[in-house]
Amino acid sequence: MEENIPYLNFLYLLDDIQFDFSKDMAEWSHMNYFGAQKVTSYLGAFLKEHYQLTDHRSEPETASLWNEQYEAYEKILRNKLLKMAEDLESYFDYINQGDYIVQWSGYSESASTGINLQKILSMCGLSAKETDQACFYSALTQSGRYLYKKCPRRRFKGNI
Repeated sequence: MEENIPYLNFLYLLDDIQFDFSKDMAEWSHMNYFGAQKVTSYLGAFLKEHYQLTDHRSEPETASLWNEQYEAYEKILRNKLLKMAEDLESYFDYINQGDYIVQWSGYSESASTGINLQKILSMCGLSAKETDQACFYSALTQSGRYLYKKCPRRRFKGNI
């Protein structure tokens, strides 16, 4: 019996939604956040175009629940993106977008490792002018601002 209910087979819509199995799947049978965003976006547009659904977004209880759930989703997504970062610049960009507290510590003159502390800190929107001279640098940052910063110039004596 014909019920006139549309069936969306997303296997035929892969090009339309720019679905890439190498980037949009968590494993062989489940989408990751990127794939879910693509499918959900398409499905939402389809529902809006073909059905007259009541918009409940202006209702205070719905709006409150939506905002709460969206903040939780954003936090999960930021954590996933942070784990997937392929270079330091992307990694630090994700750190700045989140509410992460980051501990920085090291010796400012790390020529042997090729790491430039000032450059790394500047990627996070932080300044570390005091690292121009050799020092043991220690800091806590959150959302691109310092919570604590210390760069003593004297050398430690004895065993560490």
